[in-house]
Amino acid sequence: MWAPPVWAQFPGRQPIGRDSEKRKASYGTFLDELNVKLLSQGKIELLNNFRFKDQVGTLWVAPKGLVSDGASIPRIFWSLVGGPLDGDYRDAAVIHDQYCISQERDWLATHRAFYFAMKAKGVSDLLAQTMYYAVVAYGPRWAETKTQVCANNDRSRRRYSKVALGLEQIVLNGHERLRQAGPL
Repeated sequence: MWAPPVWAQFPGRQPIGRDSEKRKASYGTFLDELNVKLLSQGKIELLNNFRFKDQVGTLWVAPKGLVSDGASIPRIFWSLVGGPLDGDYRDAAVIHDQYCISQERDWLATHRAFYFAMKAKGVSDLLAQTMYYAVVAYGPRWAETKTQVCANNDRSRRRYSKVALGLEQIVLNGHERLRQAGPL
């Protein structure tokens, strides 16, 4: 079944070349360089504030002193994807860790910011979507946010296609069914 390209759903937007700087910037922008101190057991400590501004202008800040373990990738997949602190997804993982720890924002908005931050760093579509859906299905969730600061992150302003939203709903429904089923 034919469907129009994703960019056609957004008036005034034209396709941008693969991995171009303009394409990366359309997902958001990192405002600082990642400056870390290596700690034991594969962890890092931020030596400065590390900021990411997403495509709708929401600022995501990982503060100086944050201790992060990078992306939570099971060791069995390291040879395929890379280790927790390898690759272009590392910066996105640091931002994601901050908001998973603080729970200042909605869990789904936090996971989406992880996706957009990966795309802003040039992570491939396949890897970014795989890591995003893995974190939505198996990553942390919390009931309420401590402060509501994502008012401008409504779904209508996001760069998601109907297909991506449909897949996201399938993952959410599957996770809910697994939760209700309980242990084997």
